Amino acid sequence: MKTYGKDKDYRKALYKNLIGALRIHKKIKTTLSKAKKIKREFLKKNGGKVKVYQVGERWGDGAEMVILEWIKENLQSKNENKTNKITADKKRVASY
Repeated sequence: MKTYGKDKDYRKALYKNLIGALRIHKKIKTTLSKAKKIKREFLKKNGGKVKVYQVGERWGDGAEMVILEWIKENLQSKNENKTNKITADKKRVASY
């Protein structure tokens, strides 16, 4: 695990803040190595999917930068959409 030259408490607070920012803003920009750790921790607690988009290197030190995007899947709304589609199909068949 990368330490980023910081102690354990600092890293724990860093990841906690990044996870909180992802939950609030649904999208954050960070380094690839931090994104891997955040993605694992975030999915354990919040569910859904997290997409990772690579955006290139940071100008100062060449670190690989990514955008993390949280896609919260709402299973209930998916089931409702399927039910509505089936109902609409039945009405369409009945009208012929």
